[in-house]
Amino acid sequence: SYGYPLILIKDDVKRQYYQLLADIQVYNGNVDLFHCFIAEQVLKSQQLILTALNGKSIDEPDDLDKEIE
Repeated sequence: SYGYPLILIKDDVKRQYYQLLADIQVYNGNVDLFHCFIAEQVLKSQQLILTALNGKSIDEPDDLDKEIE
């Protein structure tokens, strides 16, 4: 991980993630928007990890769909 925190890009935000990357790479887009997006995902990922470490359920409604695919 080279010192960077774990980050989970969930299916419901992947399109936004790819769009922000494309905007930067192709159109020289605003990198600050990407940084804000990543910061939000880091915070969500860290919260998920803390929830799991505290022994609470981290199940999501679409977990069964993930197993089937």
